[in-house]
Amino acid sequence: MRRTYSLVPFSPRSDARAANLRRRDRQPEFMLAGMVIASNQSAPIECAVRDRSISGARLELDRSIMGPAGTPRSLPSKITLVICREQTEIDCRVVWRDGRHMGVQFLTRPRPARTKLT
Repeated sequence: MRRTYSLVPFSPRSDARAANLRRRDRQPEFMLAGMVIASNQSAPIECAVRDRSISGARLELDRSIMGPAGTPRSLPSKITLVICREQTEIDCRVVWRDGRHMGVQFLTRPRPARTKLT
């Protein structure tokens, strides 16, 4: 089988279009207050919900998650995210972590929160 390759000229405009396609399911940039409920934590952890899309979001955790050495305390790979304003909760899987930031994939649809958080 013979493969043929062609060179495609790079342009910042085409790269921007590709980035827009990757972000097509994101909502406009804004921040929502949220809480992370994890099985290994005694209390919910405050967070900011950023870059929310249909399939997931980026979370910025409260500084209280930071341990004494300046590294974040460990969280399990499956968490529940409560979005305070909407009073909904979503089961999530953590797909990446970077300090206080982490990306989550939504495993369920939003459902009414069991506890009311503000």
